[in-house]
Amino acid sequence: MKALVLGFGHVGKALAGILPDAIEAAAICTRNGAVLNPVLDELLAETDNRHLSHSRAFAAMDPLDAVQNLEYDVLVDLTPTNFSDAQPSTTYWRTAFERKKHVVTANKGPLALHYGDVTSAAEENGVRLLFEATVAGGTPVFSFARHCLKGAEIVSAEGILNGTTNYMLTQMESGKTYAEALLEAQQKGYAESDPANDVQGFDALGKAVILANALFNQDTRYADHMPQGITEITVEDISAASKRGECFKLIATVDESTLSVKPQQIPKTHALANIGDAWNALTFYTRHADAVTVKGRGAGGLPTASSVLNDLWELHG
Repeated sequence: MKALVLGFGHVGKALAGILPDAIEAAAICTRNGAVLNPVLDELLAETDNRHLSHSRAFAAMDPLDAVQNLEYDVLVDLTPTNFSDAQPSTTYWRTAFERKKHVVTANKGPLALHYGDVTSAAEENGVRLLFEATVAGGTPVFSFARHCLKGAEIVSAEGILNGTTNYMLTQMESGKTYAEALLEAQQKGYAESDPANDVQGFDALGKAVILANALFNQDTRYADHMPQGITEITVEDISAASKRGECFKLIATVDESTLSVKPQQIPKTHALANIGDAWNALTFYTRHADAVTVKGRGAGGLPTASSVLNDLWELHG
């Protein structure tokens, strides 16, 4: 099986390092060009080269040209998420679908903004759209629900879907202020220099929208909701909650008709209470198997790449 990979950041580089022989990187498109039929050793040797299009192992090509013209079986979209209009990824996907190519993605944009449209386009063209890496990074949320809970009948789900805010709340439990926790998260690379997407809840919202549509067929969109982030929570709030035997977590909740992202005070006996640091977790509430919780790394190149590879293996059979 040949994969056309768009994006060569942390996840793309990690994926290049773990691709098995059965899955060939037909091309890897970077911001500066495309790797055509790369030899893995040469590819890994070039990962620190900031001008990949000028290297002998690389040939310049516009990503859309690659999607339209190269020979591959599956498009792997690892480009940055755009919650404004989900471009250019939506165009990449539609082009691939029209060529009867599968799509595997870590990019949340098209799914959060146009879930029904892109999934219908895949179905109409007889191909698959898989997106394990879009929610909870390396944690197998969708494949777990699809393969392990089919007989349990999921009725709702709630989880910690943003590692940055979870890390910050964990640090604030130890007495650090919001500002101190944010600075530490930025120093560790969990938070961007502009952390609004995380701390205001928008990243978690995008993931919650995907969950609501994929698990419960809600037909809802990112613009339909407004999250509540953690910016108003103080260390005094967290201390008071602790004295009551509770803790703060930014929790996304979805079921057949509702969706919310907001800080909640939960008992320390709750399944999500002990999810610390930058980890993610999701609890599925089911009709036949009670509550089932999965947890894992919510971000990072290698964990997220492992979810991408999981989808590729599913397509490979």
